Amino acid sequence: MMGNPEYLKFLTEGENLRTIKLSAMDREGDTVLHKACSRNEQEIDVVRHLVGLEKIKKNPRNKNKETPLHNAAALGHSDLVSELVENGANAGASDNTKQTPLHVAMLSDEDPTALAKIIIEGNPSLIREVDEKGNTPLHLAAQKGHEDMVSYIFDHLPFKTLDAATDYISKMNNEGKTAADLARDSGYPELEKRLYPPKEDSLTLIGKNRQACCCTVQ
Repeated sequence: MMGNPEYLKFLTEGENLRTIKLSAMDREGDTVLHKACSRNEQEIDVVRHLVGLEKIKKNPRNKNKETPLHNAAALGHSDLVSELVENGANAGASDNTKQTPLHVAMLSDEDPTALAKIIIEGNPSLIREVDEKGNTPLHLAAQKGHEDMVSYIFDHLPFKTLDAATDYISKMNNEGKTAADLARDSGYPELEKRLYPPKEDSLTLIGKNRQACCCTVQ
C-alpha cells in the first residue's frame, strides 16, 4: 500500500474504508501513518491523503511514544513535516526520552534548519524544551555542529529580556554541559565561540521576533 497513493485512495474511500483499520499497529506500535513518514519524501502524496482522512489519528504513539512527526523529523523530511504540522500534528509531543520532534531533528547529520523553521515558527516555546538528559534543541544543534541552526535559534529566542536569553544560552544539561561545552567537545571551536556572544549585542541574543513573542519570560 505504501508508495501507491491511488491504491491507498481506493482502499480508504466510501465502503472500502470500513474494512481498513487506520489505527492498526505493528509490533513496534507503528501505524500506517508512522510507516509512511518513515520512508522517504516521495511518500508525500500518501501522507497528504492519510492526514486528510477524517478518521485518521494525527498523533498516534508507538511503543517509544514517537509520533509520525518524530519519524519525519528524524529523517529530515521537511515536506512531510510541513504536511503533518499543517494538518494538526502536535509539534510539542515528546517521546519516552522527552524529546520533541525539534530535538530529534537536531540529531540529523544534515543541516536541519529548513525543517526546524516549520516547527519553530508556530511553536517558538519549543526552543526551551529539555529532554530527559536536560538538553535543549540548542545543546543538540551545538553538539552536531549545525551552525546555521544555532544562528536561527539565536534569531528566534522566545524571550523578551537579555538576561533571560543569556540564561538560556548558558543553560547546563544534566551533565553540567552548556551548548558551548558540547560544541567544543565535538570539535567545533568556532561554533563554541559563537555560543559566548557579547552581552551588549542584545539584538543578536533576543532575535528578530522578540517583540512578537507570546511566551512567558522566565
